Amino acid sequence: MLISSDLIYESIGKLVRIRREKLNLTQDDLAQRVGLKRTSITNIEKGRQRIQVHTLYDLATALEVDLPALVPTFKPLEPDTLKARVKGMRPDEREFVKSVLTSQSE
Repeated sequence: MLISSDLIYESIGKLVRIRREKLNLTQDDLAQRVGLKRTSITNIEKGRQRIQVHTLYDLATALEVDLPALVPTFKPLEPDTLKARVKGMRPDEREFVKSVLTSQSE
């Protein structure tokens, strides 16, 4: 299963944001702890900024978690789970999923 780099960085960003908010830190607070600018934290959280491994370590330290807490894991969905998720989608969403799955299998 290949995972796009965009999805990886978006997922890291979500994990950073969730943890930052849990600690009641502002983006500016986190930026100061890590030695970055607030705009960098914004871009990291939105998955727009690629970060180096040492920056990921710094973020984990600043967010008081072990590194694996900021590294997303991706598991394939079981067929029944996938069917249930697709069933609950709007027709345009189902069509989009179908087009993505079809283009990846070609």
